[in-house]
Amino acid sequence: MARCLSGMGRRLLVGLVIAIVGVVASAPASAGGWAVTSVDPFDPPVAGADLEIGFSILQHGRTPVDVDGVIIVVEDPSGATRQFTAEPAGSVGRYRATIELPEAGRYRWSVIQGWFGPQDLGAFDVDQPATGAFPVPWVAGPAAAVAAAGVVGLLVVRRRRQPAVSPNPHVSWM
Repeated sequence: MARCLSGMGRRLLVGLVIAIVGVVASAPASAGGWAVTSVDPFDPPVAGADLEIGFSILQHGRTPVDVDGVIIVVEDPSGATRQFTAEPAGSVGRYRATIELPEAGRYRWSVIQGWFGPQDLGAFDVDQPATGAFPVPWVAGPAAAVAAAGVVGLLVVRRRRQPAVSPNPHVSWM
């Protein structure tokens, strides 16, 4: 019976050591080992144009934090990945990166937040560049203004030519 207790005691001791090692090993992760990247709004991306991205890294989703090794990873429509180094941009936790978008299509991207690790940023679409001699907004603005002026002019001329009609048919205006 003494032999059983000593075997049981060893098992209990080994179990306690494993439990303590597990708690100690997981302590850094539960003590603040995560961050969130918050991307600033940006203009719709166009193929062949560089896209400037501004963003913040927030520890626990709240506190701006500076870290080394911040990289934007972009996967293009063909599945090839490229990395773009981000640089600090002023205040604590602010970064900026310029990414190249050579072709139109759907891109996936993520950010490596230094020692915090990667965060998936989802996907975005890149449009073809506009083609033609005149950009559409430049042509549409003046054309719309001319059309509106024409409609107003027609209404004014038409209103002047309408004969005066009395609301009471028994009363004459003349």
